[in-house]
Parts: sequence; C-alpha cells; structure tokens
Amino acid sequence: MSMSEIADNKWESSAAKPPVSTSTGVAQIAMFIGLTVFFSWMFGSVIYAIVGPQQTKLHEKYEKMDSKEAQAERDAKAAAENK
Repeated sequence: MSMSEIADNKWESSAAKPPVSTSTGVAQIAMFIGLTVFFSWMFGSVIYAIVGPQQTKLHEKYEKMDSKEAQAERDAKAAAENK
C-alpha cells in the first residue's frame, strides 16, 4: 500500500464518524433531526388531508353565508308565517 492510499483510508474512516465532539457538529445533527421531523410532519399532514375525512367545500360555506339584514328578514317572514 502506498502512503497516499493509507492517508486516504485514514480520511475515510475519520469522515465516516459523526462530528459529536464539537458544538458545531451537535448543532448540525440537531438541525438535521429538526428538518427531518418537520418534513415528516408536513408529508403526514398532506397524506392525512388527502385520505382523511373530507371537510365542507367552499361553495357549501358560501351558501350558508348571510348578512344580518337578510337573516332579520328571514326571521321576520318566519314570525309572520307563524302568526
């Protein structure tokens, strides 16, 4: 084995170890874990929205919208019909 191959093997073995001995290495690992959790949560939310229970559609909510004047008129008509 030549000296360059030995140096290369030493570099590969040291590069394969996680950098837990420095604060920068710990921060890097924490950031990786945080991003993994965030994207897993985002992906899970998308899957849940696709296959989960369906919510009311926008047009159904729009049909239920009323102004206070229209609601008052409807209540007055209902009161007049009940007399």
